[in-house]
Amino acid sequence: MNRILGDAKTQIIKNPNRSAALILSMLALIFISPAFFQGRYMAPVDTTRYVAPYLDITTQILPWYKLSGKILGSGHFPFWNTFSGQGLPLMANMQSAVFFPLTWLFYIFNFRLALVAYSFLKLWLMGMFTYLYLRELKLSFYAGIAGAILFAFCNANVIWFLWPLTSVILILPLSFLLIERYFNTRSTKIALWLAPVTTLGLFAGHPQTFFYIFCAIYAYVIFKSFTVTANWKQGIKTLILISLILFLGVIISAIAVLPFLEYLKLSANLDYRSGFTENPFFLPPLLFLANLIPDFYGNTGVKNFSYLLVPNYGELALGYIGLSGFILSLLAFGKKVAKQTWFFLGGALMSAALVYHAPLIYQLINKLPGFNLNYNNRLLYIWAFCLSILGAFGLERLLKNDVSPKRHNRAFLILGAFAGVVIIVNRLATQSWTFAHGLDWHTVSLWQWVMIAAFIMNLTAAYFIIKGLPTKGAVIALFILIAAETTIHGMVFTKTSLPQNFYPSEPALTYLANQYSNGYPRVFTYGDNLLPNIGTWYHINQLNDHDTIYLKSNKKLKSAVANYNYSPEYTFGEPNLNALRFLSVKYLLYPPKEGRLMLEKHPQDLTLAFADSNYSVLSLNQSLPRAYTIKADTLDDVDRQLYNLMQNPSPAAFTGQILEIGEDGSQKISYNSKTDNYLITTDNYYPGWLAAFQGGSKVPAQNSLGLRVFPIKQGQGTVEVSYYPKSFYLGLKISLAALVLWLLMFIFSKRKKIGSII
Repeated sequence: MNRILGDAKTQIIKNPNRSAALILSMLALIFISPAFFQGRYMAPVDTTRYVAPYLDITTQILPWYKLSGKILGSGHFPFWNTFSGQGLPLMANMQSAVFFPLTWLFYIFNFRLALVAYSFLKLWLMGMFTYLYLRELKLSFYAGIAGAILFAFCNANVIWFLWPLTSVILILPLSFLLIERYFNTRSTKIALWLAPVTTLGLFAGHPQTFFYIFCAIYAYVIFKSFTVTANWKQGIKTLILISLILFLGVIISAIAVLPFLEYLKLSANLDYRSGFTENPFFLPPLLFLANLIPDFYGNTGVKNFSYLLVPNYGELALGYIGLSGFILSLLAFGKKVAKQTWFFLGGALMSAALVYHAPLIYQLINKLPGFNLNYNNRLLYIWAFCLSILGAFGLERLLKNDVSPKRHNRAFLILGAFAGVVIIVNRLATQSWTFAHGLDWHTVSLWQWVMIAAFIMNLTAAYFIIKGLPTKGAVIALFILIAAETTIHGMVFTKTSLPQNFYPSEPALTYLANQYSNGYPRVFTYGDNLLPNIGTWYHINQLNDHDTIYLKSNKKLKSAVANYNYSPEYTFGEPNLNALRFLSVKYLLYPPKEGRLMLEKHPQDLTLAFADSNYSVLSLNQSLPRAYTIKADTLDDVDRQLYNLMQNPSPAAFTGQILEIGEDGSQKISYNSKTDNYLITTDNYYPGWLAAFQGGSKVPAQNSLGLRVFPIKQGQGTVEVSYYPKSFYLGLKISLAALVLWLLMFIFSKRKKIGSII
């Protein structure tokens, strides 16, 4: 055994970076290992069993990746999602992350392989960037790898590893690495790499997270500029240089940002958030316990205990880095403390203040642009990063015997006392909560006692292991404990799907997909029997969608159908059948029992088209086609007629037929008009849609009640409707110009040859 340990130590000394890469690879493989058995998919989209905690992955992220790949495969750019509601932007919805390199895995490989590679690479890169940053801070290998494990496998990353926001978080340790290396080398070439990294952060697909990450990065630039430079004048010059580089990175991303800003301007969600008098996205201080005992409030991987209260596990437990990591962060402070520790302490405290609604600080910060509209409760990933770095500093001090037994005992005593108080308060408060899944207080109480016992055992093990540092056995035991608290614990709530449950093929859904080419009808889904927007995956044009920002005009149109829960668009009330007809809905998808009731109530309107054990497909008569013509003199007249049609649809009076709809949403429409008329398509109006008529003339879409309207001349013919987003093409020009500027700066910048760790 001693020989094995000696050989391992020799390899670490010779190749520390390679050893770190290997350790992180092993842990990432352990985390994703459930996907290696029974042909499982590394995604929690088993819609037959697990839904709620993973709704976004099931209905948004993976369907968007799949559709983007299909559109690119057809030779077009993924501008538009024609299967979501009445059509919505795809690329402009930044969560589709079309430009982010890890997303390209889904375009190249089959989904099972892509999911495994995507998950592995994201977690491994998160760890490697953190490790390299800590090594740049001149910390030892063991401290560096400890901090890397703590952050890569903290709850924020292992819960949301499939979400775009962790793709953005990826640039946090990478940017800190580049900033630190720049100040160590003063190499302008190193600093210039911050520009493309910033661009990748925006391409990653979650603007809210990017805003916070960018604030953290810029705060670190300010901190370094005025604590390392010789004087304040030099500090200002350095700050200006890096600020310009970061700004250049934002400009390079214009190809993605400008279409997004256009979409955001037209969105209903922006109006909703702009109405906040105070940002409501925070957590009650009571729930801080989730950073110490994350499963105290439930666990998404345990049946019936996915979470016991709102908000769910994916929001309240993000700050957990393992109990050992938390303790190590408390030991980072002493007589000789590195300057960075104070920065990360400040970052952790500021994040906690915003997450847990600290008086004065919360109100003050939320007056600032950006903070007033964002999900501040998710800032726990900043907390986790700061504590992971502090944990590495704490381990470094322990390995150097720089922590006295008195300080060690005091840290555990304070933590134990604090945890005890919070546990007692939570236990008292829990008795008045209403629990999910019909659980009673006694069942929840038993669950919580088990979690408390596990916490006490964890705390005891950490005490004796950390007390034994810096001996070899204690170091090995500590890393095993850290891996158990983070990587292994993360596996508990990470769900995979069997092949038959990965977007299962239901007979009713196959029937609807086969009907799509016959007039391109839309499908209305009742309740939660088919998740909103999941039709994107099944090649079904589903009226109910799940988009984070959705169009104002679309929301207004949908309100005529039923009382939707925005967003996702669930409705458990009876829909307005005329409004469905107006929006070209041909089929209604119901559970069997509710479907029978609808048939009995509306025998003149509905017929049973198909049924299986899970669904009833109802056919709605007299639905308007996806395209038709209206005789009108002005657009105001069109508005009036469309409003009347919504009340009393009558499709027999109109001519027009969609001959073809492409994967990218483009349409080929035939028309036959005896006079100059207007061509209507029951698709969402959006700037950039053009109708190309025979003869070469192109006419932009006009807006009538949120639908696309095109004036047409007398006669018959075909028209091709396509999407040409000006914001994208303007962004492309800006991005290319900025990229050329960056390349010229990089080529002609001087580089000082100063040694570094790598």
